[in-house]
Amino acid sequence: MKRIKIKLYKILRSVGMERGQINLFSIFNEELRLDKFDEDCYLYYLENSFNISIPDNDVPKLRRIDNTIDYLYNRTSYYGGLN
Repeated sequence: MKRIKIKLYKILRSVGMERGQINLFSIFNEELRLDKFDEDCYLYYLENSFNISIPDNDVPKLRRIDNTIDYLYNRTSYYGGLN
C-alpha cells in the first residue's frame, strides 16, 4: 500500500497540487479545486501509472485521496499487484 501512496502523491504533484494541500482526507473537487481538465489529467495519470482502466461509473469512488488509495489497492491486487 505504501507504493500506491508514493505513486499517487507523485501524480497529485504532477497535476499541480502543493505539498500542503495533500492529505488523506482531502476532497478533490471541493478542497483541492480540481477543474475538469485537472481531473481528466489526474485520471489519465492514474490509469497509466497503475496500468488499469477506470470505468466512468467508478470515478465517483475516487472523490478523496483515501478512497483512491483503497480503490487502487483493490484494483492492483486483483490484477496481480503493482509492477
